[in-house]
Amino acid sequence: MSASLRLAFLALALLSASTARADGLASGFQAHYYSYELIGLDALSGRVLVAYPVLCDYRTGEPLAAEVADAEGELPALVDYEIVRPGRRHRAAYHCRESRLYVVDVTGLKVEPTAPLPGEGEGERDGLHIAAIDALGADGRSKFFRADPRVRDTGFVLERDSVVPSGDPLRSFHDVLELARVGEEFRVHGLQVTYTYRDGTREILAYVDGLRPQPAGKGNLPPDPSFIPEPESLPPPVDTADENFAGGPPALPGSDESPAWLWPLVVALLVIAGLVGVRLGRRRASAGSQ
Repeated sequence: MSASLRLAFLALALLSASTARADGLASGFQAHYYSYELIGLDALSGRVLVAYPVLCDYRTGEPLAAEVADAEGELPALVDYEIVRPGRRHRAAYHCRESRLYVVDVTGLKVEPTAPLPGEGEGERDGLHIAAIDALGADGRSKFFRADPRVRDTGFVLERDSVVPSGDPLRSFHDVLELARVGEEFRVHGLQVTYTYRDGTREILAYVDGLRPQPAGKGNLPPDPSFIPEPESLPPPVDTADENFAGGPPALPGSDESPAWLWPLVVALLVIAGLVGVRLGRRRASAGSQ
């Protein structure tokens, strides 16, 4: 690649970086937040339904292998899977390239409430976990869900939060899914979806031939009593207990405004790239005439 092209690409990369916002989205875009719940879990009998992975590195989309120190100084691995419970709304996986639903035979395994993380009080975390799976570590869990005979893949891939242009009226969408046993296998299919718009109105539609119908663009039902309007300027806090999930994924490092020095640098790089290109062109022309 020529020097002029390299300089031009560098200028464009700096310009692209300058448009990143504090919420990790480029200027001019917003998110559609996804959630889901399951019915039919009584068919499991000695098994649990697990979403994996649900916590991933935003740079790679792979399960996050970070650790957090608790009050006693121990280092328990962050739980990167989630046991699906009846009657609960579950959020989309954070930053994961793909999150699937698995049925896990827990015969001989202890399923217990998740302990609070540092700074949390008792009862703030009402999830479940399996200590034996926690102890496998990130790499071990990946192998466990991929190849352990106690695990059955339902084949169902969960939706992710999506990014759309700013001004889109849709705020979030929520699926009601059903687990069904087919012989020795388990399958998950959609029943209905609730679209929630930014004005709080809702639209509830049944799945058609196994497919989620598209939103009409405007709700025909009043806001849910728990609906919390979005503030005019500041982004809402992350709150996975909120039925409408106003907060969404945690913010990524970034800034709403470009640094003052960035634009002059971009312009200078583009000018230099142009001058280098002209000079190289003259050299080639001169060499060709000799």
